[in-house]
Amino acid sequence: MVDVNGQDIVKGIIKALNNEFGDNYTYYINDIPQGFEEPSFYVRLLDSSFNLIYGNRYLRKNIFMIRYFPKSELEPQQEINAILDKLYPILEYIYMENDLIRGTNMEANIVDNILHLQINYDFFIVRPIQRGPLMQKLIQKQKVK
Repeated sequence: MVDVNGQDIVKGIIKALNNEFGDNYTYYINDIPQGFEEPSFYVRLLDSSFNLIYGNRYLRKNIFMIRYFPKSELEPQQEINAILDKLYPILEYIYMENDLIRGTNMEANIVDNILHLQINYDFFIVRPIQRGPLMQKLIQKQKVK
């Protein structure tokens, strides 16, 4: 996989949400403006790490928070439960550029009638190795006893 940043994954998440829920929902990235519209989704990269595993192979770990703000003031719990049931399969696999990436460790909780879904998108990156100059000549001298 090519070297990508967290914003590429955010775009993949927004695209997956928009494909399922359409334009009836508002999608916010990184910041929520004052007076935002409901129903809406808010997507943000919470934590990211980049670790060398072996040679030129790196593990990139990304933790994202997806919040859902329901429209219903009378039955927000039912609306949240219905959305949550759809989110798990939608976000398990997303397209990031031309690659398919799998979401793992999905955890959801509801605080003050707002759904908070945390999901990991981890993947390996193989970077090209910078090679030094190759040996030009080899002279070998050998004697037999």
